[in-house]
Amino acid sequence: MTLTEYSIFTTIAQTRSLTLTSEALHISKSAVHHALGKIENELGMPLFERTKSGLDLTYYGEQLLPYANEVLRSHEHFNDRVQNLHGMESGIIRLGTCSSICSNWIPDIISEFKEKHPNIEVQVRGGS
Repeated sequence: MTLTEYSIFTTIAQTRSLTLTSEALHISKSAVHHALGKIENELGMPLFERTKSGLDLTYYGEQLLPYANEVLRSHEHFNDRVQNLHGMESGIIRLGTCSSICSNWIPDIISEFKEKHPNIEVQVRGGS
């Protein structure tokens, strides 16, 4: 399944409606309908039961929904991590310096830096 299909599946489960899903995802109702058919064909099982009050998850849909949600969360975490790496909001800085600077200046500099960048690890190696 594609990420779009996971999103369609989870949104239908939430809204219980093809119309509301199409509105939420900004795609046509027909596209939602076709995607659902493709997903159910690919999996070889119905995910929703069509009722008068909307779409209800089948047993299979209930069993698979938590995994679909996890796929989408994982993708979101992946994208967040990429953004963090671009912004240098996390990582490691390795610093080498002589002993006198290491003991006199570096502690204050690192303390100030860590206040501004708490997710960046600073490793200091002092020499002679």
